[in-house]
Amino acid sequence: MIRPTSTDFTEDLGEAIGYFEVFAERKIQIAKLDAAEKMASMTASLATGFILLALLPVFLCVLSVAVGFLLVESFGFSFADSFLLLSGVYLLLGLGLFVGRQYFFTNPIVEKVVAALFRNSTKIKHDFDFHNS
Repeated sequence: MIRPTSTDFTEDLGEAIGYFEVFAERKIQIAKLDAAEKMASMTASLATGFILLALLPVFLCVLSVAVGFLLVESFGFSFADSFLLLSGVYLLLGLGLFVGRQYFFTNPIVEKVVAALFRNSTKIKHDFDFHNS
């Protein structure tokens, strides 16, 4: 019967520690890359949203003028009446959006941010599960 020496045990322990260090470094790299990907994705989404949000007032302004002139031509309203009617429509729309702001804005934005941040969290959690390996 061959008995392991303390030198063999020390070498095996050192080798195991080395493998664990490499494993830990790779897991840290994967976590950093995953965080960078999520940040880049969220930044791109925010940039796109801000660009579209910046173009929206221009679009609405031009559309309002066009609809105002259309009301004047089609129904014979005066300019003041047509733009007053449009202002009333925008007031009602604004009040509706204000009342439903939680439903229309807050909840969807929170859901998208949470989904973007935690879309691979179950995969990462299972990667650290040593019992399944």
